Amino acid sequence: MEQLEKTGYMEILHRGPVFWVDSADSEPCIGTAGIIQWQLTISGKLFHSGFPQLGINAMEMAMDVVHYIQSKFYETFPSHPREAEYNFTNCSTLKPTQIETGAGSINQIPGVCVVRGDVRLSPFYDIADVRIFIEQCVRDINANPAIVDSNSHGPHSKYVLESENVSGRVELKWLTGGENGIACSLESVGHKALVEATLAVKGTVAPYSVSGSLPLVRDLQEKGYDIQLCGYGLAKKYHALNECAKLSDFQQATRIISRVRTYVLTLELNSDPSPCHHPPLCRLYIPVCTHNFPALVPCPCP
Repeated sequence: MEQLEKTGYMEILHRGPVFWVDSADSEPCIGTAGIIQWQLTISGKLFHSGFPQLGINAMEMAMDVVHYIQSKFYETFPSHPREAEYNFTNCSTLKPTQIETGAGSINQIPGVCVVRGDVRLSPFYDIADVRIFIEQCVRDINANPAIVDSNSHGPHSKYVLESENVSGRVELKWLTGGENGIACSLESVGHKALVEATLAVKGTVAPYSVSGSLPLVRDLQEKGYDIQLCGYGLAKKYHALNECAKLSDFQQATRIISRVRTYVLTLELNSDPSPCHHPPLCRLYIPVCTHNFPALVPCPCP
């Protein structure tokens, strides 16, 4: 994609909507979430479980570290007012998805615990701000590990052993660089055409947003492309072992996409203050009309 843009092959797409066919359920997808993946390595003090006062339980500390960061996250990045406008079903989230400790015996207090997870971020927030926020949380914890102590693991669970001058530590590693989500323009010709075409073919239309993420689309939008999302597979089969789609949905998709092209050209004609004087059939069936687009093929109209 970057090379195509660099060499100018995508320049024509600045002049009209770009339909990115990579969502599902035969409806216009109007928003996706940003994403970044993280890893927290919590270092405590390995010790015999019969002497909890002499160890720092890295697994318990990991639980409290995640809880602390989550609490601060939802205060800092609450549900955004525009999420309702875009039919998001949930707000931004930060959660663990994997946890592990080093090999050892059940009767040992673990000295190391690794937690991995992700952030799914509303497109109305910036993933760069999330990075800054989590990095600051980790600095605060390492400066004073006691701030995450929930006092819920018993009287002998501590993250600072003052007599030994030993404290639990947190190391943050970003597993991905992160990228922002997209909120598609709801006023563009492309969106209106996709909605009208879907309604005409299906009889109903229900634009939706998801907290899943798509690569590239936000970057393209920020470069001036009118990105509109659609897709005709089955969301319930995403990443399933038997991931599949219905041929009937693809047949329906062909009719929708055909109508989208018709609606786009019709809306352009209605909104263009100096419309092309070629007959409508030229605009609909000749790939390029020289009035609005670079002349990739000659127009056969007199």
